[in-house]
Amino acid sequence: MRSIKLRIYGSLAVLAALTVGLAEAQNASSSGFILPTLKEQLTDGLRARIPSEQAFIDEVVTLVNSGDLPLGMVQSTFLWARKKPRYQMPYFQQALTVRAKEIGVKL
Repeated sequence: MRSIKLRIYGSLAVLAALTVGLAEAQNASSSGFILPTLKEQLTDGLRARIPSEQAFIDEVVTLVNSGDLPLGMVQSTFLWARKKPRYQMPYFQQALTVRAKEIGVKL
């Protein structure tokens, strides 16, 4: 029961952080600060270097832009993978592929 509560609270914390981040981003963009695109965030944040990793990110961005893949799912998976000590990209790929499959999206 405790682990379920921790997962719920963890999910709520991520959602709150994203909401605050979006509000701050709107304020920052009006002051001339340029926000990174989703592709830039994923590429730089996960250190995607090889062509297959770039292709995966391109596919994710396309699916988010078309509305087939929820941005929140991508962002939460990104934040989870960033906590891994090294080689975050493979963690992100595997986790997002599994999570997307659960909602009927093939990556």
